[in-house]
Amino acid sequence: MHRPKLDKSHLILLTALSLGLAGPVAGATYQLTPAADAYVVSDYATVNYGDEKDLHVHAGSTTKRTYLRFDLPMLAPGELLTGISLQLSYAQGGIDGTYIDLHHVSSDNWLESAITWSNRPDYDAAALDTQAIYGGQAVIAFNLPLSVLATDQDGDLSLLLKLADEGISDTATFYSKEAINFPGNPGPAPYLLVNTIPEPEAWGLMLAGLGLVGWVARGRRQENA
Repeated sequence: MHRPKLDKSHLILLTALSLGLAGPVAGATYQLTPAADAYVVSDYATVNYGDEKDLHVHAGSTTKRTYLRFDLPMLAPGELLTGISLQLSYAQGGIDGTYIDLHHVSSDNWLESAITWSNRPDYDAAALDTQAIYGGQAVIAFNLPLSVLATDQDGDLSLLLKLADEGISDTATFYSKEAINFPGNPGPAPYLLVNTIPEPEAWGLMLAGLGLVGWVARGRRQENA
């Protein structure tokens, strides 16, 4: 039997297939601990709290806010970002239904060992997400819109946590990444969860290429028949 010949278009598809298969064939989940985390206090405007085991949000006699910065992963060719969430372990404080805002911080030019209330970077006015905490809650999770990365493409992502209403007296405490260094390991570090899936184009290319491989294999079987 005559074996089918591969024309130029088939060779191009096979080449594309080899490139497509080099990318991921399944989704990935990245769990990122902060590169930096610290809280700042209005009454102690020049004091740095970057080495504490806790992160605070507070309003009342003083105001406390928390800053976090993450180094974002370099996505592999063919990966499509599908979700980002910030997860923190709840330590103590707050009344049931205390609302906390998550904001984007446009400047990544701050250091964990140097940030204070007086030199803190500004944050975007609109909250990325708002979540309520409850006394029996172990973890609080904030969902970030994917659009936040469209305007923040330098590989770092800085975030701020604050009480949604700083006009009332309330407080909440979470564990920092330094908590594991304290006696008894009081709690896990915060982390950013980044989820991806293969791009539809990558899947389509792979499936089309697999079909061509089957076509060639059938041709060889016919030739040997």
